[in-house]
Amino acid sequence: MKTVGFIGGYDKLDLLLYIAKILTLSKKKVLVVDATILQKAKYIVPAISPAKSYITEFEGFDVAVGFENQDSIKKYLGIGDKSLEYDIALIDIDSPEMLKNFEIERAYKNCFVTAFDIYSLKKGIEIISNFNKPVKLIKVLFSKNLLKEENEYLDYLSLNCKIAWEKEIISFPMEIGNYRS
Repeated sequence: MKTVGFIGGYDKLDLLLYIAKILTLSKKKVLVVDATILQKAKYIVPAISPAKSYITEFEGFDVAVGFENQDSIKKYLGIGDKSLEYDIALIDIDSPEMLKNFEIERAYKNCFVTAFDIYSLKKGIEIISNFNKPVKLIKVLFSKNLLKEENEYLDYLSLNCKIAWEKEIISFPMEIGNYRS
């Protein structure tokens, strides 16, 4: 199973659900793990009998909520030490604790997802500053018109972090105001 970490203080759940749906249409067996503090998936993804931790099917993929690490998911599924039977796991992380619990440093790929509001930037930097060894990260940036200065500012904020930015940058032309009804 390939693990892809999505790290940051920015709300990433919708992005992960869209990616999971695309992967499912490509015949991949996908698990989305909401390892965030708020566990927004509890409120967005329908579940028949939600509990403290559970896995539910949604749009052809599974969504896990309330788990502390991969071992707790295995225990819930009753598979012991066997590998999880998914092609890809997308893990939503917004805390240093879950960064460690899910061993994100060892993931197949990792993405740093942020907008350029103060909270998203500072919270994201706080999280990635907890890497113990250099980790490659892909920038996934939400900005109406991504400016060179915004990217440089992110590089500056992350100077003391043990990360190496991948050359590719994924940019979504969206701003916070787009969330208003």
